[in-house]
Amino acid sequence: MPGATLRIDESSSRSPSDRIATRADAARPLRIALISPKGPLYRHRGGIWKKSLRYQPLTLTTLAALIPNELPHEVVLYDEGIEDVPVDLQADLVGITVITGTAPRAYELSDGYRRRGMVVVMGGPHVTLVPDDAQPHADAIVVGYADAASGS
Repeated sequence: MPGATLRIDESSSRSPSDRIATRADAARPLRIALISPKGPLYRHRGGIWKKSLRYQPLTLTTLAALIPNELPHEVVLYDEGIEDVPVDLQADLVGITVITGTAPRAYELSDGYRRRGMVVVMGGPHVTLVPDDAQPHADAIVVGYADAASGS
């Protein structure tokens, strides 16, 4: 399996890891939100069927499993193909997986979270194929397989 590259936005005066380490209450577990944004193919309302069978792709659960057990954390998963991300989301670290069809929504979410002081990491096929498009919208991007970047 090819290795992954982690690219960090160095335009900020403080690195993402510094911002996480010096959060207001460092004694509590790290709050992590992993998000799969909605796109044109991921509508969860409307259509001719009032109900549909949808399940969360393995991407988010795989990413959650890569979080080291020795790191005290609370993780929540949001697949916008099933439900919207809460408007008042509170997280220290937000991970967003991006395919090309969901890139506009991913960038909208990411930009909003960063304005609120959250650290955002983006990855996925779109980020891997067009990293320069994604980098301005994230504190860090993962190019390639996330499990290779995590050291797992």
